[in-house]
Amino acid sequence: MNTRMVSWQGIHGARTLHDVAGSTGAVMPANGVLLKAPHAVARINHGRWIADCPFGCMGAEYVDLTNPEFFCCNCRNADVKNHLVPIDLPPIRRANAIESLLMRRKIVNRNWHPGESLKDLRDENVVYGVTT
Repeated sequence: MNTRMVSWQGIHGARTLHDVAGSTGAVMPANGVLLKAPHAVARINHGRWIADCPFGCMGAEYVDLTNPEFFCCNCRNADVKNHLVPIDLPPIRRANAIESLLMRRKIVNRNWHPGESLKDLRDENVVYGVTT
């Protein structure tokens, strides 16, 4: 069983968002983060930290928990002239607690969304037959 959730670093290593976005030869992210733009929201899906595109293109990207900036490689954040937008993340202690509860599950059941409490996750663990 995997021992960690998959995040940006697990997929892209030390490559920056600009490195990855530029590797396709498409439009690069503009400089700066727009704080007043729609925010992306982090969630866990099948053991992966991801954020859905806040512009409705149906894209999703891996989340860098140490650098919560979002750039959609599908729509290129065109609605905000290719600027990065913030990703809303749970505080690190809460993120660690969420991961700890999810790591006990099979990958297919390692899911969390911002509306779920730690109690919800513990209750789901019982349903999934997870002990300890």
